[in-house]
Amino acid sequence: MTFAVLVMMIRIKNIILIYNFEMVKTKKKTRKIGTRKNTLFKTDHIVFFDDDFERNIQPFRDQFPKIKSILIPPYNTKSYTQILNDKSDFYYPIEFSKKYKDNRYAQYLVKGLDMKHSKNLCNQCSNMTNQGITVSQINKIIKWSNTPSKKERTVLFDLDNTLIICNLILSYKDLENTTFSVEEIAQYISGTTERYDALLLMFFYLRKNGVACKIFTNNGWANREIDEKYFLFFLKLMQVFDPKMKEDDIIFGKRDKIQTFKKNKVMMKMYKK
Repeated sequence: MTFAVLVMMIRIKNIILIYNFEMVKTKKKTRKIGTRKNTLFKTDHIVFFDDDFERNIQPFRDQFPKIKSILIPPYNTKSYTQILNDKSDFYYPIEFSKKYKDNRYAQYLVKGLDMKHSKNLCNQCSNMTNQGITVSQINKIIKWSNTPSKKERTVLFDLDNTLIICNLILSYKDLENTTFSVEEIAQYISGTTERYDALLLMFFYLRKNGVACKIFTNNGWANREIDEKYFLFFLKLMQVFDPKMKEDDIIFGKRDKIQTFKKNKVMMKMYKK
């Protein structure tokens, strides 16, 4: 066991203790787990989270009614403005580096950049961080997973603007850079330390409760056909959030998630159960 893994295990253990304490204080009896039209019920056994309504959520609702397809609304149409545990929004990456001065990846990104040029790092580096699954939603997913189920359960997470709060665009030289850790990249794309901890906790409980976890994304880093080395780095990054994630838990959507799902024998077998 490496020192980094040991530190991560201690961190997760401490997060669990805090979470259990908070749940005892706020325990409520309710059948519904969720908000608005995207309601996660205890009986749902296949769940898909995505931020693209037209190309993904609506088609999945039409063609795969047994899948609970939950929309993570785009930042510019959300009715709520504070996404990250009621923390103030901040810009990427300049403001992140100011807020988290010990994150070496953020410091590496902003070196020599001003706010104008930092926008070029990725499509949404300049957007406020009111995007992605909220800490409140994460807690509801944990509650759902803690409810016993007679059926096997699976959760499919889109990556960009859903699991993380921006589009993941890495430089190939990041693979060889030893001045920062993959954990620091994971913290950066999570938005805040509070949300990062919540994601670690969510995957811990999902796995503990026997829920299969998949990353279902169109992000090119998940495309194994492009380069094995890049894919394995992407897997390593995802394993920061979910140490039990395996290679076949990463599903590249090929810009057409409906057809990709239909051609995936494992996923279709799961759906037909």
